[in-house]
Amino acid sequence: MFPIVILASLLFFLFIFADPHNTHLHLFPIVILASLLLFFSFFFYFSATGQASCDTCDAGKFQTSSGQTICDACVAGQHQSEKGATTCKACVYGKYQTRTLSVACDNCQKGQFSDQIGQVGCKNCELGKVGSTPGLTSCALCDAGTYQNVVASTECKECGTGQYVDSAGQQTCKSCGAGKFQSGIGGECSFCSLRIVYFLFCFVFLFIQKKLVFFFLFFLFLTRIFISSSLFLFLASTRGTPKYNTGTSCPGQCQCGYFCPAGSTHGKWEQCGEGNYCPSGTSVKNLLGNQKQGTPVDTNPARFCGQQACPTGFACADGVAANNLQWSSPLACKANSADSPYVVMIDEDSAASFGGQFKVTPHDTMDNQNYGVLFSITRWPGNAPTDCSGGRSKVGLGTEPSNNWLSVLSNSSCSGAVMQSGCKPSLVAKRLNTNAKLDAEACTLNYATQVTATLMHNGASVGQVSCYVNIVVSNVNEPPSVVTSSVSDRAVDETSLPGFAIGDPLQASDAEVNAGLQQLTWKIVTCYPFTFSRTGAGSWSTVDMMPNCHIKLSSCSGQLAVASVLNYETYTKYKIEIQGKHFL
Repeated sequence: MFPIVILASLLFFLFIFADPHNTHLHLFPIVILASLLLFFSFFFYFSATGQASCDTCDAGKFQTSSGQTICDACVAGQHQSEKGATTCKACVYGKYQTRTLSVACDNCQKGQFSDQIGQVGCKNCELGKVGSTPGLTSCALCDAGTYQNVVASTECKECGTGQYVDSAGQQTCKSCGAGKFQSGIGGECSFCSLRIVYFLFCFVFLFIQKKLVFFFLFFLFLTRIFISSSLFLFLASTRGTPKYNTGTSCPGQCQCGYFCPAGSTHGKWEQCGEGNYCPSGTSVKNLLGNQKQGTPVDTNPARFCGQQACPTGFACADGVAANNLQWSSPLACKANSADSPYVVMIDEDSAASFGGQFKVTPHDTMDNQNYGVLFSITRWPGNAPTDCSGGRSKVGLGTEPSNNWLSVLSNSSCSGAVMQSGCKPSLVAKRLNTNAKLDAEACTLNYATQVTATLMHNGASVGQVSCYVNIVVSNVNEPPSVVTSSVSDRAVDETSLPGFAIGDPLQASDAEVNAGLQQLTWKIVTCYPFTFSRTGAGSWSTVDMMPNCHIKLSSCSGQLAVASVLNYETYTKYKIEIQGKHFL
């Protein structure tokens, strides 16, 4: 358009100066101004209505470079809530994110915290600390008078009667010493002599008041207490069941979980100690048996009252039961939550192993070649692609489908129900594997499945852990494929005017375009004419006519059309190379 404007201006300029009377000279500024306005109008028109435009990246995605065809996903530990972002934001303190493509981070659960940014998981509150609210950056110390002996706890425990805690952040309580007692919960111990002080105060008061009758009765009362206490101490030293004497209170029996040797002044004289159990009134500390669990189960390990068989699937040491099997990787598997699953990605059209390694840690007594570990799929993804849509179950299918495409493959020589020599269950590593090529464009969600690890001994299961997994099929940007039937030879009359359509539009097949994720554009790459010859057969020109080819191609519709006047006597046919390209 610009050359046309300049040419028109020059012709009008020559016309004016060719006029000997200069009758049109006063119109020259108007012509120049009109030419400039016309030029800028066309310039802004084509700038605003260009053939191609860029789309903004969706929330959860970003792109740092220009000229890209796809947006990158925000990785685990990051998020992006806005569209058109150039970077992703790291999860702040107190938050985490295990999934990719996230628009927000999740708060750490109660009993957990995160003191770093960009985390994919939260840390458990340590012993002596608790997390009572979600989203914590640190855990709070248990106050004096309370304690906590379990990690990831949400509240502190109060010390029982006869015990105390005099500082914050403690894991256990202390027993009141000789001559002290505690009848409340968690506070400091009091001296037993306070009762005697009270009686002495009464004695002095009555004596001063000279109430001889009451003084005499009070003296008899003290004498009775002294005789009873002396008799009780004598009996306690001669009988097998440990007794204690508080001086001014009634004698009693040693409490459950405590050991009271001869001479003890209260029923919680000494904790039974780890590895032992002490029933009420015990005279000795009893050793816990092999693979026995101390009771009560939730009490302090130093204050067990009895023992019972270790639960199935657990191993017991010093009366404390621990799961026979735990996940060591991936970390997200430890929760085994369908709402916070382990997220793994696989490229579409890929039939191979993918994702991180699945590994477990058995109890120390079982991590040897006498034990084996088996990995299996216990909940299956559904058929592809129907079960990656909005209606699919987030926990997978309970029954294996007939056309199941998912399995687990070993990455280690150590595998099987019984380990080989030199192997142990903690060395076994597995990865997911697909034997079918998946289609990202057909999925609106990811696939859901569950992987289970089973610890085996002598052909029987002795422990089991499971992990919910979400499989995200990532898009591979396949190039478009031109439909061959749409590019056959075409004919056009030489009298056809510019813009005349030549045949039907070109066609191409593209998965991303068909799914509405991308757009398709066309262009002519090379254009070679066939030179006309009346004396011979003619020949193809070796000079590329682009960008002045007499044939044009609509970039949007793929329609071939006449670009300029055709002349059969000059060129009888054209050989053009076309290209279809997709973009976001």
